[in-house]
Amino acid sequence: LEVEYLEQAVAEAVAAAEWYAERSLAAAAGFEAELHEAESAIRDLPNACGWRRFDIQCGILPED
Repeated sequence: LEVEYLEQAVAEAVAAAEWYAERSLAAAAGFEAELHEAESAIRDLPNACGWRRFDIQCGILPED
């Protein structure tokens, strides 16, 4: 399963990672680990709804 991201989401994640890295390399590493964990959870359960831990709401996008 390929997880796709909106450009704005990627830009926001990059900016956040840079912000954390300027303050604490450990915090930056933790942020990156959480992003990877969230993506892994999405890959494992792509149809799950109400992901409280990652604050993701279930939705189905129309096919192109």
